[in-house]
Amino acid sequence: MRAAMCRMAPIGLVALFVATTTACLPDKDKQPDWQKAPKSYDVKGADLTFNELRLEAFNSMESAQRATHLAELAAKAGSFKGQAIYRRGTELGEKMDDVQYGQFEVYAVTPGPEENQEIGVWLEVNIEYHLFLDADVTKNWATGSYIEFTGTFADMSFQDSSKPRKMEIKVKADSVTLMKD
Repeated sequence: MRAAMCRMAPIGLVALFVATTTACLPDKDKQPDWQKAPKSYDVKGADLTFNELRLEAFNSMESAQRATHLAELAAKAGSFKGQAIYRRGTELGEKMDDVQYGQFEVYAVTPGPEENQEIGVWLEVNIEYHLFLDADVTKNWATGSYIEFTGTFADMSFQDSSKPRKMEIKVKADSVTLMKD
């Protein structure tokens, strides 16, 4: 009898664990106001470097056209504009390659198709931003905060054959700020 109980105990614990963890998952419809995107957050339609129309145009370019387009972006100082969701900020060491763009890095993302169906469906691509600054602006920022930024395009890695596709964009930022309504 005792051996049978010992064999059943792990199954019971697993069932209890699953029941309690699924009960704690947040309800998307009951998301607190402080976690919701500000009204000005519009990665799809705002005047951004990679909004819906400009990203579609970029995707339809041949490799040589993309390279030319990116060179033109890099040549226009301060012209890169974007919005994203803040994930983390770090200070770069002096021997790191990216320190040439700035001493501090802000890592932010736009939701991909698996995270946000409303936004992700048009993107069908995950965009990761690496924003470089000479000052740390993220000291009191919470992960998941909505940000906007401007700066100069520095570099990009575009993995268009992976699923989901992925863009990693480096920007020497002039400003990175929290979005508020």
